[in-house]
Amino acid sequence: MTTQTRPALLFVLPWELHHVGGVNQVVINLLYQTERRGGHHPLLMINSWEDKKIEEREVRGRSAFYFRLRSLEEGSTRLKDYAAFLLTLPFALLTLRRLIEDRDIRVVNLHYPELAALPFALLKRLGLFRGKLILSFHGMDFQDARKATGLKKILWRLLLKSSDAIVACS
Repeated sequence: MTTQTRPALLFVLPWELHHVGGVNQVVINLLYQTERRGGHHPLLMINSWEDKKIEEREVRGRSAFYFRLRSLEEGSTRLKDYAAFLLTLPFALLTLRRLIEDRDIRVVNLHYPELAALPFALLKRLGLFRGKLILSFHGMDFQDARKATGLKKILWRLLLKSSDAIVACS
């Protein structure tokens, strides 16, 4: 792990940053401009199903963290899915809290957010993350939140109300 002297801004994506264009290009530009401005040290997190614990790898010449942020899939109503989400939540909270402390993360900016972003909102609600939480929507990704019912609607509401800013990119 590298030593950093500036507070960090963590950009979170639900997929790998392989392709140029679209949301990926927005995040690549934000990483570059954040570094260029010098106020915050830009970090990247990829929601990776394969990584049950945080793994640090190099992506496009910079450090990226890979970690499984479990979500409730759209359309899923199985009790097993809800149980898995709830049972893994404490581990996710502890892991993310440790990363936030270790890297002095002051801002978390989730792009194309889904309910996998909920641990960040819960850390904020519990007073374990005092930084800023930004949700950046790109096009049709807000439809999951709009169409949610039952528990998912409650969780989306919690996520949205916990954010400090909501950005509509397109």
